[in-house]
Amino acid sequence: MNKNYRAGFIGIVGFPNVGKSTLVNCLVGEKVSIVSAKPQTTRQRVFGILSRPEGQIIFTDLPGLTSRPGEINSFIRGEFYRGLSDADAVLIVDDITEKASEKMAEVLTKEKITKPVLVVINKVDLTPVEKLVERVVFWEHLGFKTMGFSALKPKDLPREFLINDLISMLPQAGAPLYDSELYTTQNLREIVREIIREKCFERLHKEIPYGLAVKCLKFEEPVGDKGIYKIFAEIIIEKNNHKPIVIGKGGQTLKQIGQLARVEIEKVLDKKVFLDLHVQVRPDWARSQTALEELGYVNEH
Repeated sequence: MNKNYRAGFIGIVGFPNVGKSTLVNCLVGEKVSIVSAKPQTTRQRVFGILSRPEGQIIFTDLPGLTSRPGEINSFIRGEFYRGLSDADAVLIVDDITEKASEKMAEVLTKEKITKPVLVVINKVDLTPVEKLVERVVFWEHLGFKTMGFSALKPKDLPREFLINDLISMLPQAGAPLYDSELYTTQNLREIVREIIREKCFERLHKEIPYGLAVKCLKFEEPVGDKGIYKIFAEIIIEKNNHKPIVIGKGGQTLKQIGQLARVEIEKVLDKKVFLDLHVQVRPDWARSQTALEELGYVNEH
């Protein structure tokens, strides 16, 4: 083992829709976090693992900070602050196509963050150099080191520079914290649940995805070489009048969600999958602590 080997957790923070999940997937090299053009897609901390001979980074994709009311949003805020506290270093993702994140700087100042911090100015391919210079000056005036990047159009050299910078921010360690073959700490049920939820975000609009959760009811492993996975899941919504929208005319919307999810799940599992989806109405599930815990939104500490 390299005597300068480093390993630890990097908390990735930013407001909703700045590209945190896309950046995690880009750096890990695998799809760890679900991605949507809609804000507040990430509800829980998602751990992505990148292993190199010189170190291991555990990326903690933290939910975007929200001030919305309700139990689910209280859980999201708790996940954000717990992840920030547990991290060995912090990576701020700043969307250069939006106004500079003074509020995120205020949050970090208020929390008295003393751990290493790096600001990634994301989406630099969408803006002129002059604007990038202005943003760099803004962050460096606050004492933060910066780096420009494009998570959607990454180039090998900037990606390697960024990874090397991040490893250097971590504490020295005698060994990796996780098996170097792993790229996420999520189990298969969690991965399946998140894939289905992502496809709901893709196919449904307005407020419906925000009042939606997915529960994996049954997960049957294949039997024999020609066996298939059998997965039974529920899409849980809050309002009765949303049910026909989720199902769609003649069941077409639900069918499309299922087809999109099945294709991606098969890629992850490398096996054929039978996926059975149903829609259930559970009023105010997002405001019920009991329902949240049943659906896997559990505060660890």
